[in-house]
Amino acid sequence: MSATIALFLMQASATDTKVYHNAAGFSVISSNSSCFLSTEYVFGVETYILAKENEIYFTLKKSDWKPVSGKRYKFKIEFSEEYYDITTIAMENGNFLTSLHADFLESYAKSRRLDVSWGSKPIASLNLSGSSKAIAALRLCMHDLGINPTTPPIQSAPLAAPAVDPFDRSEVARIRYYGENIYPREANGAEGIVRVAVKVGLNGRAFDCKVIKTSGNTILDSTACKGLQRSSFYVARDRAGQPIESVMETTVRFEDPAKTVEPD
Repeated sequence: MSATIALFLMQASATDTKVYHNAAGFSVISSNSSCFLSTEYVFGVETYILAKENEIYFTLKKSDWKPVSGKRYKFKIEFSEEYYDITTIAMENGNFLTSLHADFLESYAKSRRLDVSWGSKPIASLNLSGSSKAIAALRLCMHDLGINPTTPPIQSAPLAAPAVDPFDRSEVARIRYYGENIYPREANGAEGIVRVAVKVGLNGRAFDCKVIKTSGNTILDSTACKGLQRSSFYVARDRAGQPIESVMETTVRFEDPAKTVEPD
């Protein structure tokens, strides 16, 4: 997919290009059945949002960054209220590429600032003034091309909010501290995502763990459960606020550290 996106970035001036928005430093165009939002900041920082085949991609580039093509780099993107820990793939043209959930567009639209760090090292702080209009134009482009990321469609009229029961003090179990999840050397470079169901006891500890969607590697699957069984949890509570045993689902991602470039 990265080769397709790289080609798109280089050929954005194709004959079928349609301009949707070009103001406040943001440009939104459609080309080759994709929607493309770009902006360039001071100090040579460039960002791109690409909507293609019902997926959202985000790329980041700076002229003096020299990433190793094909290697992974870990970034944190922080908005005013949300943040995204992302793993990017460095492309041949120097862009860092990552796939994101469609909620990213909402965060981008409503925020005035975007901060990017690499490990604990801040590398960019970007002004998002005007981003709401740019995202609105991007969504129009996506609508015209039938691009629909995996989020519920916008309703023609707002749905009524469910009534809040002031006496309901129920809570679901949540991870409080995740036990250190060391990549198992015996996995020999295998990678994947494991989805598990964890039974959480009254003491805030997992007393059972079951894989409900395998990574395709039994070592990664068992390591995921071992990590969760070393974790601590906020206990679920019933309507009266009393702690109860419960089952929660979560996912664990495994990446071979040998393939990820860490910050200096």
